[in-house]
Amino acid sequence: MNTKKLFLIIVCSCFLAGAWAQEAAVSIELSEAQKKFQNELTTFLKEEGFTLSMSENAHRINFNNDSIPQHWILIQGESPYFVIMGRGGFSLQGEDAYERHYAILVGNEISKSGKAVKMYCTEQSAILQIEQYTHSAEDFKYAFYPAIRELASAHRDFIPLYNQMKAIPPVDPVLDPKPQPDRNTGNIVDRMQKENPTLYLQYRNANKQCKMGRVFLISGGVLAVVGLAALSNSGVADDAAGTVGTIGVIVGTACVAVGLPNTIIGGSRKRRALRTFNREKSTSHFQINLNGNGIGLACMF
Repeated sequence: MNTKKLFLIIVCSCFLAGAWAQEAAVSIELSEAQKKFQNELTTFLKEEGFTLSMSENAHRINFNNDSIPQHWILIQGESPYFVIMGRGGFSLQGEDAYERHYAILVGNEISKSGKAVKMYCTEQSAILQIEQYTHSAEDFKYAFYPAIRELASAHRDFIPLYNQMKAIPPVDPVLDPKPQPDRNTGNIVDRMQKENPTLYLQYRNANKQCKMGRVFLISGGVLAVVGLAALSNSGVADDAAGTVGTIGVIVGTACVAVGLPNTIIGGSRKRRALRTFNREKSTSHFQINLNGNGIGLACMF
């Protein structure tokens, strides 16, 4: 090998190794305030009956007991402290592992619906965690057990959601083309379907009710008009035309009676769903979405 190239490789390797060592040292070192905060947390955990173990990362505390599996607390920053509490999720590697694609879809649902819980997938596993800012260990204690319960709830939800995601057949772009947006609401309905499935289901049912009401309303109107026309053109002796006209008016009126309220109520429910969705979007909040390409962050106003 060329001597200059060898020298360059050695210099670059030394530089990268030094940078990595410096970064590792910074990530491991605890400030005095963080040490005090960590000691208060370890004291609290011991008093609550947990078994503790320290990891290679000095910022992290591992803990568990007979009824609660291993969790961890990771401390970052100070004034306020940024605390991450997490628990192991599900393996994504190995013969009996969960499939990463479906795990990402599950993580998206859990991150959207869980209270403060986020789920993300590494190459090895799916991980559940809660992130929060706290001013002191005393403040953290109040949220400790609620956070444990929320992580446990998300852990329980994983397998049913995973099975549900696997049961959904893949979309065929030929057999299942992208639905056209509502002519009156543009792409809002598409966004509602992706971002708030529950509200979208309400909108879809209201839309069906509204369409059914229009069918009854139009059909009833036509029957009533035809019936009236038959009655007006029938003579006294023309009993058949009179009978047909009478039936047409009765059936048409009944259809109108069914169609009109369904059209009004369905339309009202559609508008209410759209207003609710727009009101939610107008509130400033952060949202995390996971998909096959990675994690998306958004700030909604």
